[in-house]
Amino acid sequence: MHRPAGHRRVRNPSGAPALLSNPVTISATSLAALLRRERIGEPHITVSPTAMWLDSDERREEDKRTGEEIDGLEVTDQRGLDVEFAASLAVLCRPTTEYYGWINEGKTTLAVLAGAIGREAVLAVRENDTVFLNQVQPDKLPEALVSQIPEFAPAKGRPINVAQDEVLAEVERARQPTGVITRTASHAVRQVQSISALPTDGGGELYAAVRDSVGRRTHTEHPLRYADTTEGRWLNITLPGQTRTMLVISPGTRRDIAQRLRDMHGAISG
Repeated sequence: MHRPAGHRRVRNPSGAPALLSNPVTISATSLAALLRRERIGEPHITVSPTAMWLDSDERREEDKRTGEEIDGLEVTDQRGLDVEFAASLAVLCRPTTEYYGWINEGKTTLAVLAGAIGREAVLAVRENDTVFLNQVQPDKLPEALVSQIPEFAPAKGRPINVAQDEVLAEVERARQPTGVITRTASHAVRQVQSISALPTDGGGELYAAVRDSVGRRTHTEHPLRYADTTEGRWLNITLPGQTRTMLVISPGTRRDIAQRLRDMHGAISG
């Protein structure tokens, strides 16, 4: 994959076929312009450019730059946009299956989408205004997304299951004036507090979403979060129940994250 100087190398998901002919690097601004020009649709939130106000001169200069960048991709001919490339771009607008989120590593934040329409599947990774596109296997979307998460040792410890209202109640009690007598927090809540206080060097927030046959989109109500702490990687997910909403905090690997994402997808699939 070509990458401009100064940009990190996007991790290549293993086993990814080169159906995009070649991986593509394009600015988010030019990508949005191309999608509008070809009337394909609006870009997914993860690859949308940052909105900026431009005066008329700046707008003309921006239009010229994006036009030159799009022409440089060599994805059009006399008949218009390459059909296979157009199919890949459609995935960036209305995937029927998608896994997406934001990944922090040190001072770098990536927005990532692994989506598919049928057998057409694409991994899109945005860093600042640069988007990297690559074809992936449609049955390996969680793994494609997770490939962008750095390897990190899982924390040592057992999973913690605690009611969300217990944690929130303890947060509220901590705000009480000094001297007010309150109930001691449970062992599970104290464990959650201890983990939350650990220094971190990275983390992420990940979601799953699906579209039905008429285009209605359903996404997970709660994200899967992970934190790379000084004691290892912890996963954090909220699971609504019939009577109480539970927080499940557990040590996790990249494989565990992929499985959690599959579970999230299964919960919203009809």
